Amino acid sequence: MPKMLDAVQADTSLAAAIVEGGQAMSGLPADVFDRLRRTMAIGQLAERIMRDNSLRTEPNADDPIGGKPDIATALLNAEGRLDRLDAERELLESVSGLLANVVQAVALMTGESRHAAFERLAA
Repeated sequence: MPKMLDAVQADTSLAAAIVEGGQAMSGLPADVFDRLRRTMAIGQLAERIMRDNSLRTEPNADDPIGGKPDIATALLNAEGRLDRLDAERELLESVSGLLANVVQAVALMTGESRHAAFERLAA
């Protein structure tokens, strides 16, 4: 397993193939596969952020010219975006049952079907 993980980190196309194949085909434990998938997602989003925002390093004492791609900032931004997306997904999953109960309550109060009650609420 350690050799495989080193190979995956060195070759992003190998990592992408493993993630595309799914957890069962990878032979990896679920927690390791989830970390690999998240790492791939962060890397892909960071690449997109770099293209869209042209993040560049600022000149400093160690690099007086600057202007190199700022990969570290892109990775931090990507991880933050994925964290917010995961939090939003969890919130939406927790709200779904509550909203279904509201639709049911409106249907009972109005004598309409659940579909009609949903249409009333969605309008």
